[in-house]
Amino acid sequence: MTAALSLPDVRPDLAERFRQMRPFDEAEVSLVRAAAEAPAKLEPRLEHVLRWCLNLARLWILDTPDGPVPVG
Repeated sequence: MTAALSLPDVRPDLAERFRQMRPFDEAEVSLVRAAAEAPAKLEPRLEHVLRWCLNLARLWILDTPDGPVPVG
């Protein structure tokens, strides 16, 4: 299990973070609604890939071999 990453010099402004994430949240809601309304138009594999990409875009800190890197 990986320990929680913490960067003491990074003080997140949650309001700004939510503002940054809102487009990704809205895109995922639109994707889910479209898939629910017309399931035959979007293959499950493609929906999975799109949702994975949207979640990847939400990353704040990326754990690399050289240590944590802020990407937000």
